[in-house]
Amino acid sequence: MRPDAETALKHWKEFLPQKYKLLKEQGRLNQEAEKVAGQAAEMMVKLTDLGMTYLEAREVVQKELIYLEPEEQVKQTWEDEAEV
Repeated sequence: MRPDAETALKHWKEFLPQKYKLLKEQGRLNQEAEKVAGQAAEMMVKLTDLGMTYLEAREVVQKELIYLEPEEQVKQTWEDEAEV
């Protein structure tokens, strides 16, 4: 498994538990993670070809494809914990 696929899986499990659960139930979890990793690799090539440095491109790729916005209930948990 590609490193970006592993990173995506870890992130999904913690911050997108509904997505993780659904993909796992459908038997598509690893397949989707590998798909994202492939898209990340393609995007890296395109962005560096456009003149971005590796680190600049990596930051964009991670934000857009790997570290997706947390699900609403995860955000709510953070807010609840912050109020304590």
